[in-house]
Amino acid sequence: MTAVNTLNIKGKKGRVLSRGAKAGYSPTWKKAIVTTNKPLELFEGI
Repeated sequence: MTAVNTLNIKGKKGRVLSRGAKAGYSPTWKKAIVTTNKPLELFEGI
């Protein structure tokens, strides 16, 4: 089975100053969780 779930991660309050973001907050972002039934080989040839 293969599935993709997404979460909206709210920005945290802190000392983050960037263009287009509210002063004092990190940006809100989306996180994807992918589930597969096959194992993934992440470290091949080491």
